[in-house]
Amino acid sequence: MRGRLLEEKTGRANVFEAMFAYFLFQYECMMRRTFLLIYCLIFSAAMCFLHAGIFPKIQTKLAPRDSALVFFHGSRSQKSIALTFDACPAYGPLSFDRKVFQTLVDSQVPATLFLSGKWIRAHKKEMEELAAIPFFEFGNHSYSHHHMADMSADSIVQELQRVQKTLFNVYHKTTKVFRAPFGELSSGLIQSVRSLGLTPVQFDLASGDPDTSISKERLVHYIVRSARNGSVIVMHINGRGRHTAEALPAVIEGLRKRGFRFVTIGELFQKPDTDAKKR
Repeated sequence: MRGRLLEEKTGRANVFEAMFAYFLFQYECMMRRTFLLIYCLIFSAAMCFLHAGIFPKIQTKLAPRDSALVFFHGSRSQKSIALTFDACPAYGPLSFDRKVFQTLVDSQVPATLFLSGKWIRAHKKEMEELAAIPFFEFGNHSYSHHHMADMSADSIVQELQRVQKTLFNVYHKTTKVFRAPFGELSSGLIQSVRSLGLTPVQFDLASGDPDTSISKERLVHYIVRSARNGSVIVMHINGRGRHTAEALPAVIEGLRKRGFRFVTIGELFQKPDTDAKKR
């Protein structure tokens, strides 16, 4: 009898232990899922803010002496502004936003187009059209659009020279400006770029046009409101700008109403200002 009682008590204890272990396991799983969800929400929100241009000045951290060698904006004392468009193969298939192109042509708006070599190779017909517009300026955006900040000097030079030679030999165009893929710069990259006679160009107003959550109206409002004298605005002409084509006419109109004159990056260089190359 005593043996049966002891056996029953032991059995009940084992059941309680098993139940406790099960609930503890479920609790740990729930906490892990909650932590993962919170992490994903925070990461997604941060990326949305970044692409929306809420943090337009977030770029690779540079030492002051390196930053002084990079062009971020033009003169703050003159109402000149530069629209720049990147054409790169960073995400998805290579494309060409013809509506952006046509709006610039119809509105007679000068623009600087930063072209990657792979994009150029895939858009020979479009390149002929772009090269025929006298108020368009070309910029070097590397050949492969890789992360270049940690590349060797030789690799950097090869990437840039491939684009330079194609622009000159095929389209009879030269360029003196370079924009780093992903906006990532380093001291070594800057030195290599300048050794080829190119000036590294960044921006002080990121439109955030690749962000799928930004509407046409929000894009127009942000760019027109945030522009300053000498601003360098970055958008995309490779189809990555979700509402760029829709927003561009209103952006041009709004900036003109504010008294801005559109110029190329090369023209901004010609309007010196004591603070023109600083953040």
